[in-house]
Amino acid sequence: MPDLEREPVQTWQAVADRESLRFREGIYTKLPWTNEDWYVGSDHYMKHFAHVSEIVDDNGNSKCLVAYTPDERKGLADIQTATKPRRYLIQFFGKIWKDADGMSDAEVDKYADQLANKLEFQMLKVDVLLAYNQDHIRWVFEHSNRPDEFSGSDSALKKKMASCPSCMSHHVDAYSSKPTHPTEVYGYGDLAIAHLIDKSSHEMIVKARELVWPDKKIRSHALKGQYGWETKLDGGLTSLGYKRGDLSGAKMLHMKSRNDITIAPYFDIPNSLEEVDAPDYLGRKLLIIVGEDEGKYRASNQSGLASNAERGSFYCAICDDNHYEDDIDCIWVDAEDANVCRDCYDEHYFSCEACEESQHRDNSCEVDGEMWCEYCMENESGYCGQCQTNTRRNNIVGEYENEDICDSCSQDNGLHVKSCGQVVELTEVKLTVARCACCDDEELEREDI
Repeated sequence: MPDLEREPVQTWQAVADRESLRFREGIYTKLPWTNEDWYVGSDHYMKHFAHVSEIVDDNGNSKCLVAYTPDERKGLADIQTATKPRRYLIQFFGKIWKDADGMSDAEVDKYADQLANKLEFQMLKVDVLLAYNQDHIRWVFEHSNRPDEFSGSDSALKKKMASCPSCMSHHVDAYSSKPTHPTEVYGYGDLAIAHLIDKSSHEMIVKARELVWPDKKIRSHALKGQYGWETKLDGGLTSLGYKRGDLSGAKMLHMKSRNDITIAPYFDIPNSLEEVDAPDYLGRKLLIIVGEDEGKYRASNQSGLASNAERGSFYCAICDDNHYEDDIDCIWVDAEDANVCRDCYDEHYFSCEACEESQHRDNSCEVDGEMWCEYCMENESGYCGQCQTNTRRNNIVGEYENEDICDSCSQDNGLHVKSCGQVVELTEVKLTVARCACCDDEELEREDI
């Protein structure tokens, strides 16, 4: 709680004016959950004027508390109460979470712990670092993933607090651009990766990051971070004079994969790129970020390779490579939830002759010499015990020797289908009848031959 001289007032409106002014002038630090609907919509929001209270002990250790105005009398006297974040949240918002979101007591406790940790991280004193060159940028992204001690952890809180993972923070081997990490193209010099590091971690984990243009003090709209680190980086960049804006005009390296396809990371910002006519003084080819849909390339793939807008390229989710549509067919596969190239489709998938849907070849069965999926085979076909093959259900004519039999086997074996559904062998008999011209034959005797 800031060490302020008390300013007693006579009316509640004066209390509101005094507290609001302290927020505007930066005397009070906002809580990290200030913009949450459950907080803004509560009665406590306009009565407590809750803010961060940081207490430093004799050893220099700081503790983050929540300071709030408990009632009108103390508000008029300019007296605040400081309490632990978790206690404040459960006391005033636990019932709200239960009623509105159906949380259990255990879920309320867990959520309060997460928010309290978020406040602790927000108040950490850290430096904003900038990565400019290719090696440093690659290091930042690869260290944005979770450390080993959190791998396989059942704790959602540990996983979320570990780092700031994204589709571009995997090891280089995960991308089609290998051995070049797709983010290395930022390393021309115009752009940099602003980031925060938890120096207390022996693995030097990157906790928050954002793409920025230092010379112009422009930051992108793609801040990555969790549990207070994103707030800290946001505040750090703001204090350094950065403002959100358009990165159009910034240059980046034009690098190619082993298949001669342009390398580009997935952009959370306008992703259109154009070639720069002349190389830089080191002879390096460059790309420039241009307006949406104006450039030759699109940085819209998680593979690490750019799409060529002029040739209509696409990314295959199976071979993990980019292809041009005029070179090979592009096929959408629901099972992959992505496009695949014709070669990969023919190797891994087929079209079921029954339902005409794409299915994986591991899911294929033969019915009447055709490729069917397992579902159609189980629901639309039968198994003939004589020829021991699957056939369409309407080809099964009945049961012979306690097994289904198909029409072909029935005919080939000279069998007969009775009205009861049984398939039987024909039996020849010697029949003795009395016959006349005026009425039907009268059977006298029947004898098997």
